[in-house]
Amino acid sequence: IRKEWVKNWIPFTPSLGLDYHLITSLKFHGLASYNYRVPSLNDLYWNPGGNVNLKPENGWSYEAGIGFEKIINKISVYQDVTVYTRTIKDWILWTPSYGIWTPENIQQVWSRGLESETRISIPISKVTLQIKNSFAFTKSTNESNLASTDERIHKQLIYVPLYTGQFNYGVTFKKTTLMLNHTYTGYRYTSSDHSQYLEPYFMHNVNFSYQINFKKVDIDLQFQINNLLNSNYQVLAARPMPGIHYRGGIVFNFKSNYGKS
Repeated sequence: IRKEWVKNWIPFTPSLGLDYHLITSLKFHGLASYNYRVPSLNDLYWNPGGNVNLKPENGWSYEAGIGFEKIINKISVYQDVTVYTRTIKDWILWTPSYGIWTPENIQQVWSRGLESETRISIPISKVTLQIKNSFAFTKSTNESNLASTDERIHKQLIYVPLYTGQFNYGVTFKKTTLMLNHTYTGYRYTSSDHSQYLEPYFMHNVNFSYQINFKKVDIDLQFQINNLLNSNYQVLAARPMPGIHYRGGIVFNFKSNYGKS
C-alpha cells in the first residue's frame, strides 16, 4: 500500500501480486493494482504546449500470466505470456494542435493486450548462442462518454501501435558479445478518427560489446550500428528519422568491498 504527497495527499494506491508455482518450472503470476499518476512537470509547464489544467490519471489494472523456465540439456529456456486490462480515467495524452504538441485529459481509456517474452541460451563449445524475442499486442481505445456520432469513440489512441515485436540473436565468446536486433512497429494512427496513419516499419541494429576487468573497476566498451539497412521511417508524422548511424560508449562499473556499485 502506497501513500504519497504531491502538494496534497494523493489517494491510497494498493496493489496485490501473486506468484504460484504449478510445478518447479511453471509459474502462474497475477497482479491487481490501483494507479494514480499526477501530471509531470513537462505535462504542466513545457513551453510551448504545457497544460496547467491537467487532472491526475487514476484507475485499476489487472494482469495474469504463465511463465516457464528450465534448463534442458544445458540449454536455458524461458517463456512468459501475460494478458492485462486497465481502465484509466483522465488519461493524459499528448496530441498535436496547430503544430504544437500539448497534453490533454481523455475522460476514460480502456487499455488491454498481450505480451510475450522468450529467452534461449545455448552453449556451443566455447561460445554461447543467445536468442531473445518479445511481442506485444496493445489495444488502447477511447471509452469516454461521447456522442454516438463522435468519430473518436472506441477508436485506438493516436501513436499507439496495435502490434510491436523485437527479435535479438547473437553470440558471446569469453568477454565479447555480438548481437543483432530486429524490431517491428505496426500501423499508428495520427488522427483520432483514424483518417491518417503512419506505415509500419522494421528496424535492424548491430550491437558489439567487450568487457575489460580490473581489480577495482570493470569497463564495458560498446559500439552500435543503428538502422543498418538505412530504412526510411517516421516515429512522428512529418519528422523523418536518421538513416544508418553509429554510437559508441564506455561504461565503468566500480567495485566496492561489497561488490559492484
